[in-house]
Amino acid sequence: MIKIINGLKVSLQSVKEEDIPLLEKWKLQTVFDYAGKLSIEEQEKIRNYVHNEVLEYLHFFELIEVSSSIVGCVLVRPYQDGYLLDEIYLEKEYRNLGIGSSILKNKTMQFSPLYLWVYKDNKKAISLYKRIEFFVKEETATRYFMEFV
Repeated sequence: MIKIINGLKVSLQSVKEEDIPLLEKWKLQTVFDYAGKLSIEEQEKIRNYVHNEVLEYLHFFELIEVSSSIVGCVLVRPYQDGYLLDEIYLEKEYRNLGIGSSILKNKTMQFSPLYLWVYKDNKKAISLYKRIEFFVKEETATRYFMEFV
């Protein structure tokens, strides 16, 4: 996928093993930004989980490239009867430019049904998912489980 979005050339690229630290960093950033206060023990469990998950699903990740710079990633993987949007991350300076929306819309056309988990405190992401017509299927104390059909 190569698109011009707000004058920026955006494409999705395959990942390589040398991208693992970057993928882990971005996935941890998302968790630690919205998970709330976590003990050192919980943080270590999350780090181990993220490391193992990145290794397990490495071939499903795609890097988001904008004008020749890697600025984020997206992970859609098989899940139950459909697919899970397990990660979408953009560096802060590339948010609110339509890049994430475009990638999400593309993924909803590729994968059905498509599910995701989102922290309730991540209001901007929730608003975006609802605009794209994801709906809340379930919820926990801290997160929503959403579906696009």
